[in-house]
Amino acid sequence: MDAAASKVRHRRVIPLEPAAVGWLTRARELEAQLPWEWEKRKHVQKCLRNSAGWERWWPDVLRHTAASYLMAIHRDAGKVAHTLGNSPTILLTHYHELVTPEQAAEFWAIRPNSMAGQPAQAAPAARP
Repeated sequence: MDAAASKVRHRRVIPLEPAAVGWLTRARELEAQLPWEWEKRKHVQKCLRNSAGWERWWPDVLRHTAASYLMAIHRDAGKVAHTLGNSPTILLTHYHELVTPEQAAEFWAIRPNSMAGQPAQAAPAARP
């Protein structure tokens, strides 16, 4: 993350989960223009919200989802805190044990299909 985009103005280099690498690779294959402009992002959020059957898009829902599933897969509040720019205390207070390790493995196994026009599919889990 660029320091200018950070709340605390510190540059943070974080490792990407294999699932994120897979999605970004697929976006490159499709020649996606990232990051999305505001209007495109709002449109995608609306589509996701409708697909999920939600009445609204909750603020920071993707960040909260990431925190929950990262805590479940890594089981290391310090590591996840560094990745997300939170304190370990916040992560342990709000995200600890919301997701089981089995749910996390299933979530992180979701990968795009490399064939154009095909829906996303779950790949074999890389971690227990």
